[in-house]
Amino acid sequence: MNKLQQAVMVESSAEGHYSSSTDYQVVFLPVTVISQLEEVLEEFTFGVSELDGKHSYTPSDVRCLRNISDMLEMFKIETGSDCLTEELIFSFPHELHDELFAFDKEVKSKLNYEIISRTVYTYDGEEVS
Repeated sequence: MNKLQQAVMVESSAEGHYSSSTDYQVVFLPVTVISQLEEVLEEFTFGVSELDGKHSYTPSDVRCLRNISDMLEMFKIETGSDCLTEELIFSFPHELHDELFAFDKEVKSKLNYEIISRTVYTYDGEEVS
């Protein structure tokens, strides 16, 4: 079983009210901390500074994804900084910080995507090359 199969993804998304600018961030955590994660998320608030202009603060919606296909679909649109990673991990007990940072870094370093487009020609309903 690889690290991605042992992960939960926490995502944060925000959209500026005036500017319509967006911020999307993710952090990967091991499924072994899910019970602690649920407790952390009950009191966790996160937002983005200056998304909607100088001195603005835009609250983010934070949610947890456990389905790999959902995680992969959302991962490719990450647009923000890594502030979520730090703030969320620092909400856990100190002794877990190094392990959680290492887990997130490893999953993100191994997870890549590529957009491939292909033109398919058909003649009378059958593909031709």
